[in-house]
Amino acid sequence: MAEKVTKQMKVSASGVGSLEMDDIFIEVEEKGTFSLKKLLSDFDGCSVKISCSYDEEQVAPKTEVNEDGEIIDL
Repeated sequence: MAEKVTKQMKVSASGVGSLEMDDIFIEVEEKGTFSLKKLLSDFDGCSVKISCSYDEEQVAPKTEVNEDGEIIDL
């Protein structure tokens, strides 16, 4: 029988997301605002799976990507 050791790294956060210039931030109630770029830095170069969702009761803002690759509100 082949033996196997698995090391898993996981980041989980729930809050209000915001997109700014070259980063994504998440504001977590009573904890502060966190940069996803910084939170995920340990995953650089690794195979990853990312999932993001929002409550159906909320209305997602209408956005568009402009010619410079920036996300803008409509």
